[in-house]
Amino acid sequence: AICIPFTIGPARTHFEVAGSVWAEPDVGALARAMVDLAADPGAPEVVARVDRARQRILTEHSWSAACGVSQKAWQMRSNNRSSRYTTCWMELPVVS
Repeated sequence: AICIPFTIGPARTHFEVAGSVWAEPDVGALARAMVDLAADPGAPEVVARVDRARQRILTEHSWSAACGVSQKAWQMRSNNRSSRYTTCWMELPVVS
């Protein structure tokens, strides 16, 4: 992890939740960290950091994780799919 200094301030969002706060990063420190990472994107430590971040996003910040449901619950339901697996209007079932 790269630690970026920050200050806590009131959150300015459309939710208008009382007492909601936001961590405002130090823009200069953040910019320097981004420049350092971009200077050598192929460096082993940068590649490892990106891989860990990608894995964390995929596992902890997916729709399934946010909703608290298994990935299986979000699988495609195809029992009403048209016979050629296309959206051909003439092949769609008629519901009356």
